[in-house]
Amino acid sequence: MQNKTSETAKNMKKKAIRLGQTYKIIWPLIDLDSPLKKQYWNAYHCCREAIQEGVYLRFHYCNTRWCMECNAIRCAKMINGYMPVFKEFKKPYFITLTRPNVLSFDLEAEITDLIKEFTLVIRYLRERKKIDLKGLRKLEVTYNWMLNSYHPHFHLLVDSPESGRAVINEWLHRNPTATPDAQDMRKADKGSFTELFKYAAKISIDHDMSIYAKDIIFQALTKKRIYQPFGIKKKISEDVDEIVAQAFGMLEPEIYLPFRFDENKLDWFTLEGVSLIETLSKFDTS
Repeated sequence: MQNKTSETAKNMKKKAIRLGQTYKIIWPLIDLDSPLKKQYWNAYHCCREAIQEGVYLRFHYCNTRWCMECNAIRCAKMINGYMPVFKEFKKPYFITLTRPNVLSFDLEAEITDLIKEFTLVIRYLRERKKIDLKGLRKLEVTYNWMLNSYHPHFHLLVDSPESGRAVINEWLHRNPTATPDAQDMRKADKGSFTELFKYAAKISIDHDMSIYAKDIIFQALTKKRIYQPFGIKKKISEDVDEIVAQAFGMLEPEIYLPFRFDENKLDWFTLEGVSLIETLSKFDTS
């Protein structure tokens, strides 16, 4: 059985691997000279330096949607925050709401209109139909390379099949271009929860999507809320704290050192070449 410190080193290695994955994603995006170029560079600086302040390690996070490390934190936040609420749903259902694909120059306006229409659907059902809807809405965008078109759509987790049918019926009523066959409703399972919390990482690591399509999607999603709860009092922020200090009991309390990330070795090192991961794994408190 692994001791606590070796598990800590293992988790730090996973963090390093996610940062390495982020670099593979952002270098082509940076080369595009996109309006988001500065934000893409911000992802490069995510957790590049780990400052040891005694038993604490301080990291700076970028809070971007194309950073694999920040997405992992978002996913954990959402699961920890909303899962207790979902467990109270007696018959949870997973819903997909769609409209026809659009071209790149229409994508941002389409997303804005989708969000507005969904808000109207929920408001109408709750206020006019007196349906006590409870759930969470996730915005997602996929890309069809054959047609060079974009598919913004919603995934929902709702509290009952009755709620799901009501949402789909009202969605179709308000969106005449949407077809019944394109909407989907199924009983929620573990896979549904995974799909709901995949977040923008799904876009980032899609190797079949061109780098231009990724940039167009990220631009369109800027300042748009990916998640929106309805009928749930508890709201979890999508943001990742900019600076986080975490305590590691195995560190020497008198030591104050900066560790710099090496993307080739996937580890953080001091100027003298001391490895952070090895530092975390060499102590044995078992």
